[in-house]
Amino acid sequence: MEKNEREEIKNQIIKLIQELESEISELSENDKTVAPDNAIGRLTRMEAMQAQNINNATLNNKRKRLIRLKDTLGKIDSPYFGECKGCGEEIEISRLRASPEANVCSECIRQNQKK
Repeated sequence: MEKNEREEIKNQIIKLIQELESEISELSENDKTVAPDNAIGRLTRMEAMQAQNINNATLNNKRKRLIRLKDTLGKIDSPYFGECKGCGEEIEISRLRASPEANVCSECIRQNQKK
């Protein structure tokens, strides 16, 4: 991987981390228990609880991605960054641009899906 590509990915990760931290903060504000007598406009309590469950699932997914991105940022200066854990080949830069925390190449993903 070229030095400028590595720097590009690093900057992208930093930006994604900042965005995720902001989104997590906003979602966390909506993470409140739904009171038994709570009805929001026309929403019933069950609908409010369902919306809360969706919010919680989204929040958990964002937290998990944040952890993966922070872990990746800590490894970005390693000579092994961008190396596929499946085959040892270099992960395509287009894949890393789309998902900087990726640790396997597209070919290994295809091979695993065939199994």
